[in-house]
Amino acid sequence: MKYFLVIILFNVTFTVSVAKTHVTFIAPDSNKHDFWKLVANIGQSAANNLDIDLEVIYSESNRFSSKRIIEQIANRKKKPEFLIFFPYIGNTQTLFSLLDAAKIPFITLEQKFSHEIQNKIGKPREKFKYWLGQINYDNESGGLILLNALIESHFKKYPKRTMYITGIGGVFDGLSSSRQSALKNVKKLGFGNKVVLNQIVPMRWEPKNIESRFYLLKQRYPNTNTYWCAGDEMALQILKEHKRRSNAPINIGGFDWLPDALDKINKGEMTASVGGHFLMVAKALIKIIDYKNGLDSFLTPPLLNQYELITLENVKIYQSFINQQLWDNINWTQFLKSKYKQHPIDLTVTNLISQQSSKSPLP
Repeated sequence: MKYFLVIILFNVTFTVSVAKTHVTFIAPDSNKHDFWKLVANIGQSAANNLDIDLEVIYSESNRFSSKRIIEQIANRKKKPEFLIFFPYIGNTQTLFSLLDAAKIPFITLEQKFSHEIQNKIGKPREKFKYWLGQINYDNESGGLILLNALIESHFKKYPKRTMYITGIGGVFDGLSSSRQSALKNVKKLGFGNKVVLNQIVPMRWEPKNIESRFYLLKQRYPNTNTYWCAGDEMALQILKEHKRRSNAPINIGGFDWLPDALDKINKGEMTASVGGHFLMVAKALIKIIDYKNGLDSFLTPPLLNQYELITLENVKIYQSFINQQLWDNINWTQFLKSKYKQHPIDLTVTNLISQQSSKSPLP
């Protein structure tokens, strides 16, 4: 008896669904705040290109709102793979401990802790295992960049006139203090009595505070011909209050590259704005993908990101890039060090604009 073995082959196609990386970003303000809305929009463009599911949660700009949202996230059944947020003074240790217990890897933004807090929390992964790293900018250098731009502008117009600066600060935290350090050390710049600091007045990042206090500030320092501001929102309010009372030009600059500020620079009403840090979430997302690909770039090297300067000389170039939202056309994978180990590209606004201008093919 003969037996025949018949083998029937079926052509079966299996579809494998690869889950996206789930990242949550807590914006430390409402979606009406131009700067953080810009940070989130650019982050979303990067996320779309990097195959990341980015959840953006807008909060109020205080530690209580941040704490409430993080507690809710920590108690979710389906937690994010990574959390990006801005830590506030007052509950840093509590939230770091909570995230460690929930085993949620997290990245902090734009925060230079005071020495006291830094000693308590240590560096990333020293005392808190799931604190992967920080995306910080060199605020001391940024404050000096803005100050030098204001000094150059003043003496270009008035070579023999003393420059009297009134500083408009944020709050009493490490970030504000770092930005303002250049003002506090203005005598060390070598201008002698030609550059004089009147006072640094904390306005808590609130334009409303300037609106109610500007008259008294002007009465106290009627000699002010330059305003150094820790943020563009406050600079724009200072400019508004000044124009109500005088037609004379004023030397003024801030941080953040807000569209209205760039418009004022283009019109010659504002002197300068320091920024580029709206890339911070995009930078964090790139580092997250590198981390998942086996290249831990959060701690190697732990360098501070550098700010960039916009003045009348280059404002049209930057303004066009920001207004047209050209980041939607960017191939963000080109900044992955895990993909381009030999020739990694630094993620800066200058580099992005250069690529768009040359229309060079992206990797």
